[in-house]
Amino acid sequence: MDDAGEIVGTTTRETQITLKDVTDHDVLLEFQTTREVAGQQFRESQVFRQGFSGELKGYEPISIRQLGNATVLIDGRHIPCKLRRVEMRGPRITRTSSYYYSDKMAPYVLKQQSVSSETDDTSKYETTVDVIAMNMPYKVLAEIKSTSHVKTVHKNARGTTFTLEVHCESVPGGVVAHSSKELSGDGKLLRRSTLELIDYGLDRVDEAGQSRIPRRRQLQRSQRTTRESRAPRQSPR
Repeated sequence: MDDAGEIVGTTTRETQITLKDVTDHDVLLEFQTTREVAGQQFRESQVFRQGFSGELKGYEPISIRQLGNATVLIDGRHIPCKLRRVEMRGPRITRTSSYYYSDKMAPYVLKQQSVSSETDDTSKYETTVDVIAMNMPYKVLAEIKSTSHVKTVHKNARGTTFTLEVHCESVPGGVVAHSSKELSGDGKLLRRSTLELIDYGLDRVDEAGQSRIPRRRQLQRSQRTTRESRAPRQSPR
């Protein structure tokens, strides 16, 4: 965005995410991305593991504590949850997160509050995630599905990013759409982005396939393809 708030360019990125493996502690994900900038396409592929507490490679939980019962207010209803606090440490960042978890109501993590800080205390990041509506009808490809709407606010010294997401329990990866905007510290609009799901599938693995995905994980590989468009970030003047 320029100083007048006009779009000066658009980047389109198409990403296919495939679940490759599941262990007792984490999942292995493959990302294949095609990015189009100024008519040119750039492709890249990445594979990494992500833990069930949100940790990426290089991060390790310092402590996981159950803090008892809590409630979250959604759609005028007080929904009972379990409150869990997870502390993790990475190469440069320490993160403390509180999760309000329900094992009966999708998307299950109904509220999340995280504070991340660099080990030298030079930077601090705060993230709040709230489910703001549940059982909302939304068209996913050719079907109307029940979804949850989620709001995420991410703050750091440079500004704030607001994201609204649509989550669907029956779609691999959960997120079927989002819209996002990034503001500078003085409130100037820097960048906007949208994401839409353009395809997804479930490939069943039979016993003869020697899949390493445990039976209790439903012996499925999943993949999702999304397309994201964004206006480029401009430095505040």
